[in-house]
Amino acid sequence: MKNPVSGKTDNFRIQDKAVSTNELDDYIHIASPGVLMAVMAMLIVVGAIIVWGFTGTLPVKESVTGVTLDLANDFGDPENNDADVDNKSNIYILCFLDANLFTPEKFSKIDRNVVLEMPDHSVFTGTIEQITVSPLSREQAGTYFHEFDWFEEKCVNQDYSWGVKIRPDEDISDYIYTLTNVTFVTDQVRPIHFLGR
Repeated sequence: MKNPVSGKTDNFRIQDKAVSTNELDDYIHIASPGVLMAVMAMLIVVGAIIVWGFTGTLPVKESVTGVTLDLANDFGDPENNDADVDNKSNIYILCFLDANLFTPEKFSKIDRNVVLEMPDHSVFTGTIEQITVSPLSREQAGTYFHEFDWFEEKCVNQDYSWGVKIRPDEDISDYIYTLTNVTFVTDQVRPIHFLGR
């Protein structure tokens, strides 16, 4: 067919089929409803993650080695130990926190509830009952272990530390005089803060 303007023959084929009026009303299918639902679900999940990042909290944890002891005495007088060995109320976990890392301000943020993991991987909970008034020297901390010097080597790793006395929430008398992993929640932070690190 010749182009009426240029008088040359077009190389393109002309579609002979006429478009009916019914075909003009049909819409174009971009995506199936299943795909649209999947996209909407992903947008909802991403939105929820963004909201949680600004409003949610994550715990910051610290773990130290403590020891399960029979302590009738408090931190005021480590030499005065008149405990009854069979009295389960005298069983505590004693641990020491580095005075350089744990300031009084940081202590105000520490959750009083702790997690105790025993050598056989049994897990218990406990509550901080007492913290020393001031940091203890290594020698002062050692007085709480009496004849168990090897506990001091495992639990007191710094020159000055805060003594922490933890009362277990359950009976752990089977674990007396054993090392215990103590996990503290030291702070709560917003997840968005991890992006800035």
